[in-house]
Amino acid sequence: DRHRDRRGFFDASPAVDNCCDDERNKECEQRGLVANDRGDVLRLFEGAATDISVNAGYDRTPGYERHFVRRGIDFFNNDRYLLQDDGSLTPIDAPTDASVSTYKTWMLVRTNSPWTVGDVDYPAGALLATDFEAFPSGARQFDVLFEPDAQTSLHQYGWTENHLLLGTLSDVQTKLYTLTPTADGWQREPLGDAPAMATTFWATSSSAREA
Repeated sequence: DRHRDRRGFFDASPAVDNCCDDERNKECEQRGLVANDRGDVLRLFEGAATDISVNAGYDRTPGYERHFVRRGIDFFNNDRYLLQDDGSLTPIDAPTDASVSTYKTWMLVRTNSPWTVGDVDYPAGALLATDFEAFPSGARQFDVLFEPDAQTSLHQYGWTENHLLLGTLSDVQTKLYTLTPTADGWQREPLGDAPAMATTFWATSSSAREA
């Protein structure tokens, strides 16, 4: 994957000039590289020979510009990092099998397996929100936006400019909600009168970034 920001080009690709002995049939190492406008190339991150990918991403949201690096350990697990301005990498301490995304000040974590944070247990299939500005410094306070039960699962979610849309399936029936972050916590309201047995899709214009 390749993208460009104000500091130059980011590239995450197999290091074809650093492959192992072909006779041993080993995987080539993968590396994350940054090249500035002068053509200088610096190595920011290097994955293991057994990794399936290394990716770099950039959030262009005005006031919330961020760089991310993701290491694909296998098809189901990823290590994630926030790239600092000095080139250092801060790990994003979330489960490797979770879905993690950021939008403005928020980070969402959708768990795929049970997760214990301190003395709090979160089940698989939950959707959690936390202040991403405080998260890299060690804050671990989560708001539970959705928790599954025997009849209900999370189907989809996505940001608009100021709201989070949430779609659930309860006994295979669609329920839609609008969640709004406020100073007093998250406000949750039903969204319109969607038919219970309908299949719903939505497209949002926000710049939410998968971490």
